[in-house]
Amino acid sequence: MKQGIQVGGKSSQVTGIASLQPTYSVAAHAVGTLFGHTPADGHSRVTTEIELPANAIVKTYDLVITATRADRVVAAEVADLREAISPSNSAAVTVDFGKLRTVNKILLPQTGTYKVYAWLGMKFDPTPVTLSTPQLEVGLYCYSIPETRSERLLIELGGADAELFMAKLELSLPDLPADLSLRINGGTPVWQHPGTVQLGSTDALRYDSWTTDGQRLVSIASALADYSGDATRPEGRKLMLELTSSVPGRLSIAESGKELQLLHRLSFNKSDTVELEFLREGSQQLKLDGIPIAWGALQGLHLTLGGEMPLSRVLPPEGPEDGDIGQLVLGNGRAACVRLDGGAGLVELTGVRLPLSVVAGSAEARVMLWQNNKNDSPIKALGKAASEPVNMGNNEEEWVSFLFSKPVPFDAGEPPWAALIVSRGEVIWSLAAPDNTGYPVRIGSPEGPWRELPAVLGAVAGRLRLLGLAADTQPLAPLLVGWDNAAGQPVTPTAKGLRLELLPAPANANQLVITSRTAGTVTLSEVDAITNA
Repeated sequence: MKQGIQVGGKSSQVTGIASLQPTYSVAAHAVGTLFGHTPADGHSRVTTEIELPANAIVKTYDLVITATRADRVVAAEVADLREAISPSNSAAVTVDFGKLRTVNKILLPQTGTYKVYAWLGMKFDPTPVTLSTPQLEVGLYCYSIPETRSERLLIELGGADAELFMAKLELSLPDLPADLSLRINGGTPVWQHPGTVQLGSTDALRYDSWTTDGQRLVSIASALADYSGDATRPEGRKLMLELTSSVPGRLSIAESGKELQLLHRLSFNKSDTVELEFLREGSQQLKLDGIPIAWGALQGLHLTLGGEMPLSRVLPPEGPEDGDIGQLVLGNGRAACVRLDGGAGLVELTGVRLPLSVVAGSAEARVMLWQNNKNDSPIKALGKAASEPVNMGNNEEEWVSFLFSKPVPFDAGEPPWAALIVSRGEVIWSLAAPDNTGYPVRIGSPEGPWRELPAVLGAVAGRLRLLGLAADTQPLAPLLVGWDNAAGQPVTPTAKGLRLELLPAPANANQLVITSRTAGTVTLSEVDAITNA
């Protein structure tokens, strides 16, 4: 970290350590040769250089700002100095602050018969202020004066050389720093403290108050976002922090603590864009096995999802899987009925999808909805809620869609039952192991009544998917995006692209899973891996 001060219009850089106060070197042309005495510690502006990776995510970045009284300040830094004539017609120097300043000491390179006059607004006071007996202080002679608040001082030189006098003149300004501003690279202030610094009563560093030594914590994490977060640029970026005060004082900027993560743009087959086409509902996986070990452990992902998905939804978008615990052969007067659970979010049904295979040759079937009674059994057929007949000829299991001629109102809190009625041939419907989702099954004739399955089968659940529409006021996201073996995050992509954060990544994560509740095409772009710095 480099720190600097502004003296006589130019900056002098020195190397410091973040946890220590910087040491300053002062431009010789402004204050002359120092002859070994300690330089002034009061300034109106200090700078510190930091380096930030351009691909960083700045979680925290805290500074310790110091702003307290200075022992002394170089006059040329805080005032315009020019040669003048005193009221007694002697050579003098005008110290023009340009604003009201309080002065209580004047430090000079040598003793002499000096006189100091205060500005009264229209002219200098003809009566000089009282000067104390000079005391040698670290290389300069200090003259104390009564605290004088004025825009200008006129100092009669008493025979001293004006050029040397102006180069070596220092002052003590007892006021605390005020109206502080912190900038990055000379931009607009990223932090400000209006008014005078109010010293606190504790040494504990805080964000909302000053310590007894004039220090406080300042966070610049959000401000640094404008200079970071570019996953395509891993190189470091130098930034200049600048602290200014309307009243000179002892100012410094020191790093307190930071937490960074790094972004790395991923490519897939030499492209940073991946297009996933879903012919129907289901999941696709995106392998993340191209992350170099040097990047460190994966902490998360940023990615953009683009696309315009249709309004139809399928629930669940995957499964239920065949539980290998039993199957029903339906047809020739045998029918089955299943309750339509798992449809939370839908307000209309457009169809039902069932996993079926044909016993031999071909078959024809349709679905009829039945009303549920209070005993959780189908009680009567809903006459207008029947699908069109579907012809099947595949003896391998496939998901068969039974579509209604128009959407049917649906209440997930009181779901109807769907009866599978085979009018020609026979079909096989394999069952699932039960879980908390429901899907109880009943069997009977196509017209009912319906009865529970034989106890010898044990607990089973029906396998089906609901096709439907969500309410406009409560849309159901078309996608679930997440890590392998973890619940996905609901996402609705947009034509322009939706930026998504997936945090945190589970240990050893190497695969992203995108599950779609509908048919459609999704584009993944700007996939950025997040690692710790």
